[in-house]
Amino acid sequence: MSNQRVFSYYRFQQRMSRPLSARIALLSLGCAEVSLAFSSQAMATTGFVRLESDGFLKRSDDRSNSTQTIVLGPEFSGQNRFVEGNADLQAIGYVTNKSTFTAESKNAYLATSTQLMPRHQLTLGRRQYDWSVVDDQWKMGLWSPRFLWDPLRPEQIGLTGAFYTYQSQSWRVLAYASPLSIPERGFPTQQQDGRITSASPFYIEPFQKLQITENRSLPVHYDLQYPAMSELLLNPGGAMQVRYGEKQGGWIQANYGILPILQPNLSIEPSIVLQSNEVEVTVHPRILYHHVMTGETGFKNRDFSLWSSVTGETPLQKQIPSSWVTIPIGPTLIVSAGAEANFRGGFKLNGSLFYLNETTPAQTDAAVDTSSLQGRFEYKKAARLGAEWSGMTHLTYSTAWIADLEEKSNLMSFDLNFRPKLDASLVSGAWLINVGTDFFTSSTGTGHLGKYQGNDRVRGGVSYVF
Repeated sequence: MSNQRVFSYYRFQQRMSRPLSARIALLSLGCAEVSLAFSSQAMATTGFVRLESDGFLKRSDDRSNSTQTIVLGPEFSGQNRFVEGNADLQAIGYVTNKSTFTAESKNAYLATSTQLMPRHQLTLGRRQYDWSVVDDQWKMGLWSPRFLWDPLRPEQIGLTGAFYTYQSQSWRVLAYASPLSIPERGFPTQQQDGRITSASPFYIEPFQKLQITENRSLPVHYDLQYPAMSELLLNPGGAMQVRYGEKQGGWIQANYGILPILQPNLSIEPSIVLQSNEVEVTVHPRILYHHVMTGETGFKNRDFSLWSSVTGETPLQKQIPSSWVTIPIGPTLIVSAGAEANFRGGFKLNGSLFYLNETTPAQTDAAVDTSSLQGRFEYKKAARLGAEWSGMTHLTYSTAWIADLEEKSNLMSFDLNFRPKLDASLVSGAWLINVGTDFFTSSTGTGHLGKYQGNDRVRGGVSYVF
């Protein structure tokens, strides 16, 4: 495994874990609001409990050789004549390490009921919308935040703020505005004795040593300088989407937003401490903004769908002191296309191509060379191919291949899902059993996939829906 880790991947876990009780209280308040809103009406309460286990095929001193994870996901939803709402909570942690407990929520909102206004809806809270096909397919975190407990299987969550939607048979208008932005998070990390550590097997420490001269390197001692929570969270933004098209047939949509970048940008300030013979690296997290514009079009029917997407993104730079070093960012063009086909016998095939070009300023006279570190985007040139077969009543087989064409790395995954009950809706009392594998190959050992070379694993999970 590589000993380098992109600084922009550090998710504020230590800082964000301090007010964990406040986040849980906020999510609980959202659940309580939904409950009170429908106290006199029917309210659905569902959820799941899942136990997962990962076993790595190769031993390593840099990570544990196996993990066991427990996930609890209650969900509350309801609707009456005037309002409707949904609140879900995902509590996740490693069985053997209580300090890894993390809470997240995809949705926690109240909205006007479609019974009150069939075409118009106002929503307040956190809500997940389908902003962009390319963002949904490649999980970039460009429009929708991600929860990165497992960086190979990121989960999209909703933006937080106020939403307005207009929906007719052919048109949809979606508007979003918020006085705050919550940076995306992942597995917990902590600062300990000048190092940044984590119980996650996917964590790779940043620089352990820095090259001072051609023949000399010194160990690194980290000092994380967190901004005030107001600087982290109180960052307003807004976006709008206009879409034309019905459920079947051709469609076209356009988005524009000026938003905080959901991935914190971390600048570092290195200095040599002669007394301890080490490099003191002070890390300064920052929230940057960007303009994002996406245009997408496609066609969909019962058996076949295809889509294409073009995105232009321009980050708004902030001046940093001359002694700081940061990974350069710049205007970005993203082009992608994909297709999916459904065949007889429950067989599905899908594929996608991805191209990204980021124009970054040249880095000159920097105290630390960051050119070898992965930037804020996981891929520059990539391809994806997937297949699924659900021909047998209780079993579903799926496989996926992702190729990082720029970094010459690959990920091949296989999954088998077993559902004892025939009802595909997974009603209360249903069980779901999953077994899967992930295999990595890389000729460079760099990039999003290459840095996990040697982390081949077998996955297993059991879920109970209540």
